[in-house]
Amino acid sequence: GFDTGESVILPFLKTLAVDKLDILMISHGDNDHIGGMQSILDNIPVSEVISGVMKKTPLHNAKPCLAGEQWLWDGITFEILHPAGTEFIDKGNNGSCVLRITNGNQVILFTGDIEKKAERNLIDNYPERLKANILVAPHHGSNTSSTSAFIKLVRPDWVLFPAGYVN
Repeated sequence: GFDTGESVILPFLKTLAVDKLDILMISHGDNDHIGGMQSILDNIPVSEVISGVMKKTPLHNAKPCLAGEQWLWDGITFEILHPAGTEFIDKGNNGSCVLRITNGNQVILFTGDIEKKAERNLIDNYPERLKANILVAPHHGSNTSSTSAFIKLVRPDWVLFPAGYVN
């Protein structure tokens, strides 16, 4: 019953005096990734929703998270690496949006909850795009992901392990 959007995200945005969002990206449909979305959409204008779980965001004119999409903001490049095509869309953890952000010198890789199959897809399709200074550990660092082949290609300096209560 905890609403992260209402309890955490909106107060944080208010503290920063943010009164609108250009993009809200929903990696996939697990509550620890999509939870609080509705509170955000109800309380702050959002120009665009990008979603790895279209079946849970149809009323928000969301566009699918698809590999190859990229944009530039203030000298920062944002690039979606996964999912590609329809094989992984709306496929749970392996349908998670994978976002690469770089300023040209530093790279951070957000992986959502991808697992081994999606990691293999990234290795096969984007081996040169995976090197990152900071990696947000796939699927919270669980044993369903973070394969040695994937980690060897990413070679992060830092790894962030998102963990929730009692995880």
